[in-house]
Amino acid sequence: MAHIPLFYVLPDVAIKENRSLIVDVETSPLPLGTYNFIELFCDDPGCDCRDVIIEVTCQGQESPLATMRYGWEDFEYYRKFIGANEINDEVIDHKAPALTGDEQSKYADILYKVFRDFIKDQGYVKRIEKHYFQFKEEISKRAKNVEQGVQK
Repeated sequence: MAHIPLFYVLPDVAIKENRSLIVDVETSPLPLGTYNFIELFCDDPGCDCRDVIIEVTCQGQESPLATMRYGWEDFEYYRKFIGANEINDEVIDHKAPALTGDEQSKYADILYKVFRDFIKDQGYVKRIEKHYFQFKEEISKRAKNVEQGVQK
């Protein structure tokens, strides 16, 4: 199971509905620039993980400046998804926003705080959730087309 950018599956949606942060004052702790919060979703049509990986990119940077994970469902959903008897650290890791991965830039903590502020906006959270289901529908459709092509 890999997480791939929404842009690769639904480019029009990704371009139109991408969340960005524009830093245009030199007193910011971040360098001047536009920071794009890129949504990545699981490409397994049979998986219903209901979470997103967010990679924050900025023009001129080769690697993401921060990588975060977030699940919008309640803890009980992830407990059942994982098959845990109780809400444990693994369940919390699926739900709670968190920096993820080993390679984070020196700006990752600041960008993480920005993301935590973003997800206070329920409209943004609902948009991520909508993107997840659009993404899953499209990759399921593609998988069925491949299967039908093989059977012909």
